Amino acid sequence: MTLFSCPAALAAEPVEFRGSLTWLNAVQSTTVREDHPLNPDNRAARLPHLAFASEIRPQFKLVTPQAISLLARPRIQMEVEQVTAENKQQPMKGSARSKLNEAFVQWTLSDSLTFTYGKQNYSWGATESLTPSNRLFHETALARNILYELSGKNLARFNLSAGKRLSLVLISEYEETDAGDAGFVAEDKFEAKAMAKAEVNWNSGTDFFGIVGGASSGGRPWAGEYLSWTLPFVAGFSVYADASHERGANVWYPSVNTVNSPQLGKQKLKVFEKTKLDDNRIYTLGVAGVRYDFEDGATVRFEYIKNDTGYSHEQTAALYEAFSPRELQRNAFVAPDLISTNYSRLAARGTELPGQRYAYASCSWPRAFKNADLTLFVRSLYSLTDKSSSSYASGEYAIGDAGTTFYAATVNAGDENTELRGLSSTTHVAGYRHSW
Repeated sequence: MTLFSCPAALAAEPVEFRGSLTWLNAVQSTTVREDHPLNPDNRAARLPHLAFASEIRPQFKLVTPQAISLLARPRIQMEVEQVTAENKQQPMKGSARSKLNEAFVQWTLSDSLTFTYGKQNYSWGATESLTPSNRLFHETALARNILYELSGKNLARFNLSAGKRLSLVLISEYEETDAGDAGFVAEDKFEAKAMAKAEVNWNSGTDFFGIVGGASSGGRPWAGEYLSWTLPFVAGFSVYADASHERGANVWYPSVNTVNSPQLGKQKLKVFEKTKLDDNRIYTLGVAGVRYDFEDGATVRFEYIKNDTGYSHEQTAALYEAFSPRELQRNAFVAPDLISTNYSRLAARGTELPGQRYAYASCSWPRAFKNADLTLFVRSLYSLTDKSSSSYASGEYAIGDAGTTFYAATVNAGDENTELRGLSSTTHVAGYRHSW
């Protein structure tokens, strides 16, 4: 494993290099809803109906005798896409880009203290649909597919432990990760954040309880908690929860405002505004779930999601009304810039899920049908407000020691103007992954 050593005068022990490389190739087919009010004839989003992607994912790690390690995960991506918009098939277009998904240094000062600095991912808890207490990464199950990989953020992190049961983590997001990125909330400038997380665990780390607190430099604090408990009377059965609480809602909501038109005078137009930003109410984002682990390795989950900052049924209706042909025509005449502003605020509205109440279920089955090479996964998110849903299924089959073929499908269902109906009805992805 060791590829080179420091000169004897500099170090008695070698510096260790560890590396791996994955090459992923996939083709994706998408059925775009051309009648969707937010993307009529695919004019706004211009989603590709056919795409081919090739991605190289190397990983480099250096470990020194002083317990300092450096890790980098660059990503080189190449894509070819074909878009059909306004009933016309556009010419195929190719693109290429690279980025550092993670790049950080980690220093293990002792068995109880570790310091990590740089672009990195960090997560905790037992929930799968989303992790409410983690206000640094707004990741949900809807974003995850067989090609997805979470991008890191610029963090400085201290991990301190007292024995095997108690731990304290101090985290600071000290710098904006990607300049120009729309981020989680449209038009918000980057604010440094500080957070502390304390956890106690038992039952060999299987069960745990933690509390989280943090704030941004703009003065918006939050608090959260998470837990997981294995029930003693049912083997393989556990319950878990994760939640965060914040005063006010930094979210763009559909509203009505008066715009002064030179031709028509004062006109009331539908806009998106932060109408609850200074609200004194405490808003909660929470997940509660149950999990059962079968003896063959399969895992089944059921989760309930409460999202106070999401849109109500009436607000969802107002959202679609703001993008109706009649309103778009009025905006184009009275305030043309308002159309693009509304689209950008909707795209990054500031809430993990569009609505307020959801049910989530998933099943992971490694070694499916007693085949050591086959892994199956299925999940579904269901809106308890309007009965729309987004479901996903994937299968992976190992070929030899280094290859994997895969297939995945996403299906969005629901009546018109519902939360999870989506801009596309189905998406299919098939490909091959090889690792060295």
